Amino acid sequence: MDVFVAVYGLGISIGAEMISYNNLLYADERGSLPEQRLLAIDLGDQRKLRVREVVVPAAGDSWLVWTWFMVGDRSMVNEFAVKAYESLAFVTRSADSERIVTLATHMDGDARGRLHAFVKAQGSCIATGFAAEACRE
Repeated sequence: MDVFVAVYGLGISIGAEMISYNNLLYADERGSLPEQRLLAIDLGDQRKLRVREVVVPAAGDSWLVWTWFMVGDRSMVNEFAVKAYESLAFVTRSADSERIVTLATHMDGDARGRLHAFVKAQGSCIATGFAAEACRE
């Protein structure tokens, strides 16, 4: 299981935007149409997390990836909605950071089960996009 979190300062990262042509999920993403879908993952306590599920092809081995964006404490999967919310959060100063969160595991018959088990075990931490103050135990 791999976890990747990239944290950006909202409005202070000139040339290093969270939603950018240069930010790729995998090296050959441009010009490809990977298998993907949107899921609502149960975090417990009646909370759901929407993620974009992507099957990432790799030489000899594929990966199942769940990814989403966080602006402040709000999670989103639609890049256009993220851009709109970034603007609103910057103008209203309602968030000071944003992040890309990615969970990945080798693609096999139990890949989705492993991701679900990890999310269930780490629900509170995941709900915050792995914010340090929520992930201490």
